[in-house]
Amino acid sequence: MTEDVVFPISAREATSLGDAYSLYRKSRLLLKQVNAEGKVRFGNVVNGWPDDGQVGDVVRKHFRYHSRFMLAIRGQSPIGLLFGLEADPAGEATFTVWLEADPRYPEIRPRVHALAEASGLLSSGWSLGHDGWQMVERRARTVNYPTIDSAVAWFMDCFGDLEHAGLFALQGELAGFPSTAEESGSDATPDHGEAGDASTT
Repeated sequence: MTEDVVFPISAREATSLGDAYSLYRKSRLLLKQVNAEGKVRFGNVVNGWPDDGQVGDVVRKHFRYHSRFMLAIRGQSPIGLLFGLEADPAGEATFTVWLEADPRYPEIRPRVHALAEASGLLSSGWSLGHDGWQMVERRARTVNYPTIDSAVAWFMDCFGDLEHAGLFALQGELAGFPSTAEESGSDATPDHGEAGDASTT
């Protein structure tokens, strides 16, 4: 596999190391809190929340392969819940939550879209992905959330939307049919890619 890198190392890249490390520490702390609260509030409807000690490893894998700080929760379901920090297509820092599935199983996407549309998610800042891995997604600009508590609350609101829409129930319903956790972005593998429309609030 050929790595997509260009030399030489620029001065901008070198001086950004400190910022990258600071962002990693902030993201890890935030996602530990989101994971801990999500496990308490939604652990009965979503399986696979990582242990606290695993959060840093998963976040580092996503940064290594995808230039983002994310957690992925799937359990044994083909539907994965991903959430964290990622630049939007315009390069702006955003918090994001999405559901994904391997596009080799196209029968899943229409069911997700139907539930999202019927529950009114599209009027609450969510958007639909029509190709690739992503099926439904919500974004928010990080600068709009000045404290860690306000950021955690945004993620909990997103999870509540997904539960209300019946999408967490669908994730559980499809558990084991098929299980694609080892093949997908839940493991942050380098060959995994996502697509889909994104809305930023």
